[in-house]
Amino acid sequence: MNNESNCNYYTDGSKIDGRTGCGIALFRGGEEIKTLSIRLNNDSSEFMVEAYAIKTALLEAQSLNDSTTPVHIFIDSMSVLKSLEVVNDRFQIITDIKTISENLNCSFHWVKAHVGTHGNERADILAKEATYKDDVDVFLGTPRSLINLKIRNQILNSWHVRWVNSLQSRFTFGLFPDVDLKRCFGDFFINQILTGHGCFPAHQGRFFGKNSNCMCHTDEGTVSHYIYGCPLFEDIRRSYFPANFATLGILNLVQSGHSRIGLTEIVKCVLQVSFES
Repeated sequence: MNNESNCNYYTDGSKIDGRTGCGIALFRGGEEIKTLSIRLNNDSSEFMVEAYAIKTALLEAQSLNDSTTPVHIFIDSMSVLKSLEVVNDRFQIITDIKTISENLNCSFHWVKAHVGTHGNERADILAKEATYKDDVDVFLGTPRSLINLKIRNQILNSWHVRWVNSLQSRFTFGLFPDVDLKRCFGDFFINQILTGHGCFPAHQGRFFGKNSNCMCHTDEGTVSHYIYGCPLFEDIRRSYFPANFATLGILNLVQSGHSRIGLTEIVKCVLQVSFES
């Protein structure tokens, strides 16, 4: 590969403090012939940066050499190399690399990064230098994955603002102050506890005009009353809840397997009374 006629291109990409660049170093016969240091738009993916460096090296080789000159491209990005082996890759830049390389006597080689290989270290320095440029040289576009992430984050932020400022579901807000895409619970009985909706008399009274008092006639039929205070469920609390249950929050009880069984039993009883009334 160090033959005087061979063109050895070392390429690398870099992202420092959110700034992106790539470097290309051309060696012939062990002598550095040409270097390129290119600043790219900040939201370029590492994959695209590495691929662009390779494409640029090939274009340089195409302009400087005939189709018979051996061209060796040294890359430390295994993901790009793997993409070059795929017949139909989804990235246009990979297709471009394949098309250009077909007209060259070209071969690609993986080189391990940061092990002292001179050409690779030189390309790494050039890529880092590119990130300090004031102006962007090339705009690669924003990856679809990043666009989707930004949209997702914007939706989550809007959802969170609405959730915080809403006057509705404040009981549930007290349990879950932060929005989350993960489904916390999918249990018919437990979800009535977490929302305060469903069979509880307080909810039935507020929305349907029914009697909102508990059947024990000591308090309103709220979630908290049934879990912590209703004398009718003292046996269930004693059987399923820990001794210090009064100091625990509702979520603590829900997340405890044994306590959760007791909570389910309470809701089933309240639900049965609701059906019968």
